[in-house]
Amino acid sequence: MLGFTNSDVDAVIGGVTYLASSGFTATDVANNNDLSISNTENHGFLRSPAITESDLDAGLWDRAYIEIFDAAEPDDSPSMGTLSVKTGWLGQVTLGRGTFIAEMHGKESAYAITVLFLYTPMCRHKLGDAGCRVDIATGSTQDSPSTPFTRTGTLTGVGADGLTLLDSSLMIGEGPKAIITSITNANPGIVTMAAIVPFANGDAIVVGGAGAFSGPWIIKSLAGSTVSYTWSLDTDTTDTALYPPYVSGGKVYFLDGTSTYAGGEITMTSGPNVGRSMEIKDSQLGMLTLQLPFGRLCTVGDTYTLTVGCDKTRPTCRNTFGNVRNFGGFPDVPGRDKVILVGRPQ
Repeated sequence: MLGFTNSDVDAVIGGVTYLASSGFTATDVANNNDLSISNTENHGFLRSPAITESDLDAGLWDRAYIEIFDAAEPDDSPSMGTLSVKTGWLGQVTLGRGTFIAEMHGKESAYAITVLFLYTPMCRHKLGDAGCRVDIATGSTQDSPSTPFTRTGTLTGVGADGLTLLDSSLMIGEGPKAIITSITNANPGIVTMAAIVPFANGDAIVVGGAGAFSGPWIIKSLAGSTVSYTWSLDTDTTDTALYPPYVSGGKVYFLDGTSTYAGGEITMTSGPNVGRSMEIKDSQLGMLTLQLPFGRLCTVGDTYTLTVGCDKTRPTCRNTFGNVRNFGGFPDVPGRDKVILVGRPQ
C-alpha cells in the first residue's frame, strides 16, 4: 500500500507514511445521490520511486484501489481521525514528460456495466470459459478428446517495436490438431490420429515428435469416424532401420499458411512481463505479431505459453474444437433487415 498527501510534509497515519513529495493536485470531488457516475482526476509528477512510468505502461497499477480522505495536519492531534471523501479504482492514466493524469472511477461505475447475453451470429463465449467448456489445457470437449490447444516456447528474438516476437521452433500455421496414436511399418505406412480434425485429402501437414516419421507430408487416402482418422504416408516404411517403430508423442500440424494463433493469447511465464498476457494479431513461420506491445520490452530467453485463436464461427467450433453443442452464437436468427423487409410477391 502506498500513501501520498498534498501537504508540504510527510504524514504518518495508521502506520502508513503518506509522502508529500508526490506533487499531485486533485480536481474537485463530486458525489451524487442518484448513483450517476462521478469520476475524479489527479494531476501530478512521476516523482515516487514506487510508481514508475514503466510499471504504469505494464499495467501493474490497473484497477488499483484508491481512497481519498481528509486528515489533520501532522502537528495536530492524531486522535482527530480521518474523514473519507471518496473511494474507487484507478482508471485511465495519461503520461506526459514526467507527469501524469490519473482518472479515479467511483464505485458507481459498477452500475454502468451491462450484464446480459446478446443474440449475435458469432459465439459470445471466450475459448475455455465456463460457457465454452473446452479444456484448453487438455483439448478435451464434450464431443471428442483432442490435443492441448496450448503450447509453450522460448523467445529467440524480439522486434524493436515490441510487437514482433520470434521463436525459431514455431511453424507456419502451427497449432496442435491431432495426436498420433499409431504409425504402421508397412507399404504404405498408415497413420492413425485420435481427434476430430478438419483435414482433407491433399492437405499439407507436418508430423512432429514422431522420430523418423517427422516432417512434411501430404494427406492421402483419408478415412475415419468421430473417434479416429487414418491416412496414408504413401511411402514404404517397412524398413525399420530407416523408420524405427513409432512409440508415442507424435502430433499432426497444419502447414497451409494459416495463422492458427491469430486471435489467441500469449502469456509470459518469465522475464520482465511475467504473468502478463496479450492478444495475438498474427502467427507465421517462427514469428508472432501482437495486437499491442507489452508494457516492458521482452527479452531473448523469455518463456511463454500460447493459446490458439478462435474466430467464433460455428464451422470452427465444430471442425477445430469439436464443441458445436456449446456454440454460443445464433447464425440462423434472422437479422434486422429480415424483420423490416417488406413483403413482395414471388
